[in-house]
Amino acid sequence: MTVEKPHGTIEEVGERPSKTLGNSTVGESPLSQRIFSLRNIASVLLTVAVLYLVYRELLATDWRGAWASVQGANVAVFVLTFAVFYCSFSLRGLRWKALLGNVVGYDATVGRPMPSTLDLARIMYVAWFVNCVTVARLGDAYRGCLLKRAAGVSFAVTLGTILAERLLDLLVLAAMLGAGVLVVFGGSLPTEATRALPAGLILSAIGVVG
Repeated sequence: MTVEKPHGTIEEVGERPSKTLGNSTVGESPLSQRIFSLRNIASVLLTVAVLYLVYRELLATDWRGAWASVQGANVAVFVLTFAVFYCSFSLRGLRWKALLGNVVGYDATVGRPMPSTLDLARIMYVAWFVNCVTVARLGDAYRGCLLKRAAGVSFAVTLGTILAERLLDLLVLAAMLGAGVLVVFGGSLPTEATRALPAGLILSAIGVVG
């Protein structure tokens, strides 16, 4: 678009830049409205209702007994365990980022920046929640979908890194088991424990991988 000034000069006038407030553009709905939208609230309420019905009808959970157990728990140990568990997602995200960084040709084939450690930890947290409310570890598949949407990483690459994580978990579990044997039994297992050890290792491997 061109406009003529009073002295006859002509000046090009382009589109005005959109006004911004902080990091958001004017006209874009605020983050609080998107988080507390009717769709998100309905999804959360529906999930809570389904979980409640499952635990009440299918599992017949004794909520009074569960609450009595909670009241008898050591609060300090409970809070410490809670904090350690959720802080571990940051370490898991860091490990996942290292595994993704070791994938051959990642930068050349993807062409997008790798998500931060915090973003990867968030993806893992959501995937773990899906694993808790579904069967057959569907959270791992959902994890692959989330990473593909966020960074364009192929589903096969994500499954490969997840398998590598499972193998690392198995190695750490075996090392901790060996250390426990040395501490508790002094390096000499009882006969009963020796017979049960192979079956325990196989079940542990199945639990970690699958």
